Amino acid sequence: MLKNSFDLNQIVYSFTPRQSGVSFIWAYHFTGLFPSQFEQVIINSKFAFNPDFEKLSSGKTFDLYAHILEKTKNHKALNWDILIDNGVLYQPISFVHANPAWATVAKSNISFDNIYQVQNEIANIFYFPFVTKVFLAYSAVLDQSNTNSDIDLIIVSKPFLGLSTTVISRFWLKIYFKITRRDVHPFLIHYLWVLAGKIGLKSAEKSMAKLYYRHKNSDRLKFDLGLIVDQKIDLDTYIAPNLGLLGFLARRQVILESALNPNLNLGNNIFLNSHKYPKSYFKTALKIVFEIFSMLLYPVFLLQYLWFWLFNRQNINQFVSYKIWHAFTKVGFEKSKIFRLDTKTIYTYHS
Repeated sequence: MLKNSFDLNQIVYSFTPRQSGVSFIWAYHFTGLFPSQFEQVIINSKFAFNPDFEKLSSGKTFDLYAHILEKTKNHKALNWDILIDNGVLYQPISFVHANPAWATVAKSNISFDNIYQVQNEIANIFYFPFVTKVFLAYSAVLDQSNTNSDIDLIIVSKPFLGLSTTVISRFWLKIYFKITRRDVHPFLIHYLWVLAGKIGLKSAEKSMAKLYYRHKNSDRLKFDLGLIVDQKIDLDTYIAPNLGLLGFLARRQVILESALNPNLNLGNNIFLNSHKYPKSYFKTALKIVFEIFSMLLYPVFLLQYLWFWLFNRQNINQFVSYKIWHAFTKVGFEKSKIFRLDTKTIYTYHS
């Protein structure tokens, strides 16, 4: 798993806008510093917080961003000290009218609860055609989940005779999530909404919009299949390291205990108990049958590329190629505000 050497001050203010202090564990993971070294580093942290960075580091909190700037525009840098409390580092002034996550952590760890709630579905993912690896990413692994958060997934699929199978794995997984009502994206409702708007059916458009947001805001925990890649894609080099994508860099691989071996890197993983989830030979056989069936109809599955081209090719938050289907909204914001390192976009394979 890729590790990085970020500046501790930067790590703190990339967690803080999401109402979450950075734990000692994540601070070490991203900076290589031990808790005994934190005090010396943050003693000169008065200028650590950069409000303008927040808009990039917390894409879902634009309203909070504007609110904080309004409340703090007359404050001096002295007010942006980094504090250490109960095993986390944070900048308290960011929490204007907000509850810091560590204030309620004793009551409930929402990230852990969310993962625990869908562990059965996660275990089943391994039995879908060509799936070889499953990762969780973003809020669920950074302990930043709230009651409206979903579970962000990264899936790796193995090729078949040199042919990429990402579209096959993606198709069957999306079907599964829709049947179990776990898919974050209400596919049919969304495109009926789009169609109603294009042909001028205002009443139908409003109805579809209402159904769409009712689904998005429902209490049922959902999966966001944000990235599925071919086995040949190296996830450690897929994204150039930057603060806005800590949730990707901190991704955690889901591993069945039965798959443990002496060569496995045990760091930053999530293990599923083999007694609770023993290997199912029936599901394994079914996986093989679906793989053969899918390869016989391979051209049909490739029609997903046409669907993407028709509806999403202008969407800056999506990138699709033969070996990559990337639909996380973290890809970028507006075209004029894509975060760049030097002259390249943060997504090295997208350059």
